[in-house]
Amino acid sequence: MDPYQANLYYGSGQKRFFEGDYKLAAQFFSKALKNDRNHYLAYWYHSLCQVYTGEGDKLLYTAGAMAKAATAALVKLDKSFATEADKKSFVDFVFGQSFAYLRGNFERAVSEAEQSKSYFELRRFSLEFARAAAALTAAAKASPVVNIEDGLVKVLSGICDVGTAACYRVARPFAHEGKVAAPASDAYAQAVRLYGELRDFAKEIGAPIGFWYHLSDFSAALEGSNKVFDKIRKYDYDNRANSKTRFSIVGEGLDSLLDECGTAAEFIYHTLRSGLSGVIDDTRVKLASVGLRFCMETLKPRITPDDKRYHILLRPSAELSCAIKYFNAFAGEIAAVNPKVADDYYKLIFSDTNAALSKYFDRIFTKYNRYADKLKDRPDSQGFLYYYNFLYNAARCCAYALDREKGGLGDGAGQAAERRKLIKTGKKASGEFMFLFDHNIAKIGRSERFGDIIDIFYKFTEY
Repeated sequence: MDPYQANLYYGSGQKRFFEGDYKLAAQFFSKALKNDRNHYLAYWYHSLCQVYTGEGDKLLYTAGAMAKAATAALVKLDKSFATEADKKSFVDFVFGQSFAYLRGNFERAVSEAEQSKSYFELRRFSLEFARAAAALTAAAKASPVVNIEDGLVKVLSGICDVGTAACYRVARPFAHEGKVAAPASDAYAQAVRLYGELRDFAKEIGAPIGFWYHLSDFSAALEGSNKVFDKIRKYDYDNRANSKTRFSIVGEGLDSLLDECGTAAEFIYHTLRSGLSGVIDDTRVKLASVGLRFCMETLKPRITPDDKRYHILLRPSAELSCAIKYFNAFAGEIAAVNPKVADDYYKLIFSDTNAALSKYFDRIFTKYNRYADKLKDRPDSQGFLYYYNFLYNAARCCAYALDREKGGLGDGAGQAAERRKLIKTGKKASGEFMFLFDHNIAKIGRSERFGDIIDIFYKFTEY
């Protein structure tokens, strides 16, 4: 070990470093470390040279490498014989540089992604930046040489800001080829965890920040929602002659509208999830209310007449499951502010479903129930095919309308009455469907289309 020789190599390395010759500078810093393995300055600059000359994805490499280098440099500093003043100066220097690099590269990544629409890449970058920020704050908390005072609090607050901004970018949805590109569940879980760690650290050090970076941007969701509302209004206007009969004009126009309602509800759901702070304000509640409206369009049964018969048309079960999942989430957002309003939305979905079915279900059920035994013996007849399709969709209407996660919401008196009607209709429809197939669960379960009727039937037997 030769500290004198180490300092000579370090001086030569610094000269080359500031000249921009990072490869040659790294060689001098490496020699300095061979002569003094705890030379924290040589180690730090050697690490910076590796960052600047790193192969592969530069932005990705920089974020993680900077955090690792800072953590290791603090360990070297702790083992050195540096004075307290020198230690403080180096700590401030390391975190100051780390913050500058993270912030600069993150802002550049966001800018380039916005211009090129490379949002998948930005999400990948952002997760690495969030990890790096969390690693830096963890190092600051754990290192015995770090004394978090006023000057350092400001820098660490900035690192928290970059990290929480990155978490938001991970969680934030975006539109891609007409669909909603939400984060993968593991990436979202990491963003939530890292956000929590950064938020808790910022509170612990008394950071004077409001996390302005990650304030939820609802503008895209609200703008897109207005366009969908315009289409709903146009459809309702075109269908106004059927307001009393509750019939719906079906076809490509309605299918397109419901596709857009489903996409808009999904986008709103993930937009609300991306607000990791959980702060509920008026704009957030407004967006949740808009999302509820789109879910109700998806869940609404559509009645259409055909040759003295009435058909109940519903979206595929997978879409209905997503719609009720989003509906429950939106209602939960609203319930946090006003539980009564959330309860009113549930009452509305119950009453809308009842209103659509009440005009026609009992009429068809009474007509065909008298011949149910004969229909069973003619499974290829038009009457059998029509009746079991009608029963299946009626049962699904009721089941999905009732499929709610309470989340602390109460059942008001108005809800209870509408709920009982749904249960009564759902029991009759699912029970009659099972009767037509002799309760042959094995046969029904093999059907890709009707597989969910078994769960629906047992669900209604529990009410």
